[in-house]
Amino acid sequence: MASRTMHTIRTLLFLWLVALSATAQNTLVFEENGFKAAMAKAKAENKILFYMLYADWCPHCKKMKAEVFTDPKVIDFMSQHFVCGWQNIETGEGPALRKKLNTKLFPYFVFINPDSRIVYALSGELKSDDLIKEASTALDPKQQIPYLEDQFLADRGNAEKCLALLTTMRKGYERQALHPIAQAYFANVPDDKMVSDINWKIMANGVADIESREFQYLLKHQKEYAAVSSPERVERKILNAVTETMQVFATDTDTVAYYRKREVIQAMQMRKTDSLLFRYDMEIAERTGNKARYREATVSNVKRFAWTSAPILKDVAKKYAEYYADPQSLQYALDWIARALELDMTVDNRLTQARIYFKLGRKKEALASARAGKALAQQYGFSQADADALISAYEKS
Repeated sequence: MASRTMHTIRTLLFLWLVALSATAQNTLVFEENGFKAAMAKAKAENKILFYMLYADWCPHCKKMKAEVFTDPKVIDFMSQHFVCGWQNIETGEGPALRKKLNTKLFPYFVFINPDSRIVYALSGELKSDDLIKEASTALDPKQQIPYLEDQFLADRGNAEKCLALLTTMRKGYERQALHPIAQAYFANVPDDKMVSDINWKIMANGVADIESREFQYLLKHQKEYAAVSSPERVERKILNAVTETMQVFATDTDTVAYYRKREVIQAMQMRKTDSLLFRYDMEIAERTGNKARYREATVSNVKRFAWTSAPILKDVAKKYAEYYADPQSLQYALDWIARALELDMTVDNRLTQARIYFKLGRKKEALASARAGKALAQQYGFSQADADALISAYEKS
């Protein structure tokens, strides 16, 4: 009996070890004991550390874990050439690493050599072949950031060396981190040499500071740059620079920096940059709870910049119904939701209209809008609960 039991235990142990081995072979093994442990292991093995920052809410991270890091060719290549580690950005040392590496895009990958220098960086989802290709490049000393940086710093007026560094760094760094490189290059370029194909590429990849000499030169010579690229690319570059600048200040609610930069952007006198300012003006006013600023941003600009956007019109109308009680503000909201309904006859728009009517004391019209919303919900098979709740409340009032 004892012998049979021992045999059973040995069999189960053997099967467990086989299963464990199979699991290990079917997924890339990542060091999970923290960055220091992963770095120490890489130094001990004299390998580059491949380190991933991920988040549980990131679908691209999940997809890579499920599809890329279980690919046999990825497992074989990465295990052979790198020590691999990863860290959830929301646990343990994750927040500190995220801040240190200054990244907002995930998944994020850094390649760090045994001397603790970042030699390569990537952000975003990659397919198996793309990851292997990029990782192979990271192994080439002459394709690594320190080498490219040294080459550029030794010859700051060399456009090819500047672009090579920017192109590599652009894979894993925000444009704000690249601007000093582009600026160091353009400091050596006289005005009459600014416009060229390669200088446009350096401008497009590296310039971020909207107050810099190089960006202001672009603003004043858009036609010349369009001739070596295209009008669409030049416009997109300008809008991207404005977005990258203002989004940071709006998100961080840095109102001092925001309104200072706003003056610079307003001076561009471009309709599309003014439209961006309108949206950021609303965002920062909302984030700071400044209802006066929100009103200032919307009263004069909704018709100018949002008259063809039902979602924006509805959102602003809802905010007015929430923020203000005076008849004039509510009339603005009513006009905007009426326009939203012209563009998009939805249940939500109808019920928003009903709420504004009711707040204005126009109960009969509020009930009519709520009932119209319910009819739309019935027509499309949507839930009628919200409409029923409003109808019941208005009938009882």
